[in-house]
Amino acid sequence: MEEQLVTVNERIQEVENELKQLRSQRKEILEKIEEQKKETLFRAVIASGRIVEDVLAILKAQDQKKEQ
Repeated sequence: MEEQLVTVNERIQEVENELKQLRSQRKEILEKIEEQKKETLFRAVIASGRIVEDVLAILKAQDQKKEQ
């Protein structure tokens, strides 16, 4: 029984370590996805021929219209 307990405790530690690694990988992937979205948005702004400030002003104006 003592051996079984040791084995189970070791397995629990292995699984907890794997879970930590998976959570870390998930965080990295989510950050990469966010960066891709930002890059896509930035490229769309550039392709539109506008500058970032113009786009921000348009978005702000739209938000103000929604509030009214």
